[in-house]
Amino acid sequence: MGRPPDQYAGLPMVSHCLNVFEIVCWSEKELTVSEIARKLDISKSTAHRVLQVMKEMGYVLQKPKGAYRPGPKVFALGSTVLRRDFSSDKIEPVMDDLSAATNETVLFAVAGGEFPGLLVVSERPTDRPIRLQPYIGKCVSEKAFGIALDDVNLATRAAMPVSDYTTSHDDKDIGVISSVVFDSKKNKLGVLAILAPKQRLDASVKKNYAELCSQKAAALGEALG
Repeated sequence: MGRPPDQYAGLPMVSHCLNVFEIVCWSEKELTVSEIARKLDISKSTAHRVLQVMKEMGYVLQKPKGAYRPGPKVFALGSTVLRRDFSSDKIEPVMDDLSAATNETVLFAVAGGEFPGLLVVSERPTDRPIRLQPYIGKCVSEKAFGIALDDVNLATRAAMPVSDYTTSHDDKDIGVISSVVFDSKKNKLGVLAILAPKQRLDASVKKNYAELCSQKAAALGEALG
């Protein structure tokens, strides 16, 4: 079954390049030229030409048997955009403070209509024996943080591989203490959260962490404007 009509058909090569780029990045496994061509409903020769240019520029890497995966430039550009667009110079000091005060996993995830939930852009792991897997760069269900978002991209959620979108913070053994980060106009910028095994969260600790998280979320919202 072919793809729906391309609204950018007047710029075929630009459209092909972007489509190939997206499908290589979204895929959970390496893809061959034939697989990419079939998924995008384009000729194998077109897919091959696009991939060769991308390989030369570092956007894809080719495996010995011919399959392709994202290249180092994708990771470099993604990291640069995250740092620039999400004001890492303002976020990181707050993350460091909260991590030092709790010695638990701390996350900051941003909200946006282009995301299928909350995109984790900053994380501090704990050095304690029981740890959580890293989630930076992944989208997490807003329900896992106990908040509601006004604008969730359900189409992106449906297309995103399971490995990049997770609700695993719903784990019954993991406690989540979170505070929404608002800007000066009361728009939701994201959420600051402390995650820890429930066995380490008695009533006193939970109250302390909730107060800390709320204070740091307010400070972060003020810093981000």
